[in-house]
Amino acid sequence: MKNRILSLLHHLGLTRYLRSRKTRLAASQPQNSVSVSILSLHRISVEKDACWQPIQPKNFEAILQYAAAHYEVLRLSDLATALEKRQEKSGGKLRPLMVLSFDDGYADFMQYALPLLQKYNLPCNHNFVIDCLEDNACIWTQRFNHIFNELLRRKAATENFDPKKGGWYKQYMAIFRQFLQYPAQERMQRIAELERAQRIEPPKVEMMRWADLKDCLLRYENLLEVGAHTYTHEVLPTLCTQAGAQALRKEIFAPKERLENELQIPISVFALPNGQNHKQINTLAKQAGYNFLLEVGDQIAQYTEPQAQEMQILPRLNMIDEPIGAAALRIERLW
Repeated sequence: MKNRILSLLHHLGLTRYLRSRKTRLAASQPQNSVSVSILSLHRISVEKDACWQPIQPKNFEAILQYAAAHYEVLRLSDLATALEKRQEKSGGKLRPLMVLSFDDGYADFMQYALPLLQKYNLPCNHNFVIDCLEDNACIWTQRFNHIFNELLRRKAATENFDPKKGGWYKQYMAIFRQFLQYPAQERMQRIAELERAQRIEPPKVEMMRWADLKDCLLRYENLLEVGAHTYTHEVLPTLCTQAGAQALRKEIFAPKERLENELQIPISVFALPNGQNHKQINTLAKQAGYNFLLEVGDQIAQYTEPQAQEMQILPRLNMIDEPIGAAALRIERLW
């Protein structure tokens, strides 16, 4: 019902009104600043997942059609040039800016996302986890979600989760927020205990490997901007302690060095897992030499004219699997 109402509002022109309002507000911004809608994307896949549903290819294509029709879609590294052009054309009618930003590096990105990006000739930013590129590592959130998908399928209950009761998703999210607070060792220990207690094997999810990434850069060089997404997909604020200092530096510094050495290209983007930030992370990311630090925040980003050694901290709009009417209103910040 909600999606039907949102689709009706979209077709009645609410999306167009919000977009025009955004354009008018952008025209009144300072000359050294520009608004940019950065969409936070993850898996594009036909697979189903009750806890964390990938965006279906048909819904992703609808997002691309909407973006191509109404936005100038670019890479983060193109923002400085875009701002210069807008300063030269001040007063003229310009399309708002958008960045399509992916995290994690799922293998089905090559099957479902890249062909559609090529079809519409739209570039993207994609931020990779080094452990996944090197060892096809299973990110802890994948293991966590797999447990609860299995509990739902079996209709099995745990101490804090009962899928037979109403509001199972609220229960799941409460447990997920708890797991975000645990130190890495305790978090992984609790996940392993849940798997043993419920006799659940860890999931087998294919991630892109180095050979895949290099092939994509050769075939889609103008469409793919590579960024870092930590070394292991750790929850970084849990490492902002004296005991976690060395591990935190590895999660921030090592991905940039590893990607640059392997790919022979500059890496300027660092995306935070689960959007979790801390002032200590900002300091280290700047020291590491990143130009962009990506949060979530569900806000329109404000890109300002870069100064020497300045790092831009930019929020992204979290996108989910939904029809284009709802997705367009999400992009235009109805909520």
